[in-house]
Amino acid sequence: MKRYTLWTAKPDGTDIRDTSAQGAWVCWSGDGQWMYHSVGEKGVHQIRKVRTEGGNPVTVRTDNALGCAASRDGSALYYAGILTQATGTWDFEVRVARPENGPSQVIGRLWGSRIPQRGLDVQFYLSPDGKWLAIPLIDGSTVNLWALPTGGGDWRKLTAFSPRNVRINRRIGWSKDSQHIYGAVLEVDSDIVMFSGLK
Repeated sequence: MKRYTLWTAKPDGTDIRDTSAQGAWVCWSGDGQWMYHSVGEKGVHQIRKVRTEGGNPVTVRTDNALGCAASRDGSALYYAGILTQATGTWDFEVRVARPENGPSQVIGRLWGSRIPQRGLDVQFYLSPDGKWLAIPLIDGSTVNLWALPTGGGDWRKLTAFSPRNVRINRRIGWSKDSQHIYGAVLEVDSDIVMFSGLK
């Protein structure tokens, strides 16, 4: 796995700092004092956290976990538990741990083949009211936003872009009232052309 160093900056782009922590799949604690992130060591993915001003990372989970989302009050940590690579892609259990380093339970499942870009780019986004985990997923020839209830249940489709072919490959964000989701949407258009007279 590539090594990435985690940096912080203020919203206006100033006060850029290197936390010296290495990892990816970042999420914030509810109070903004910690950055959770995943690292791979000896074939196992772990979730760690580091203070925003830097310091030594603290290991939170060692059960092949990544793609975290922390509750605002710090009582729960949602994450993807890696299941298998049997089909050539990663499949996942959506899990919640209470407390973050305590026992976890499954609240849903997710096929890696539905993750835009590549199978390990799984990242959940917790609504501010704590009721939903949102994620962009491949949906036939397009990508739509889907949400899973944090209490468990069925996935709910939030958008319906088909027959348009769109991509939502990276990060999304919730509005403060949990009523809207922001995302960068790329609309893909292509033409089939015929070349004649080629030698």
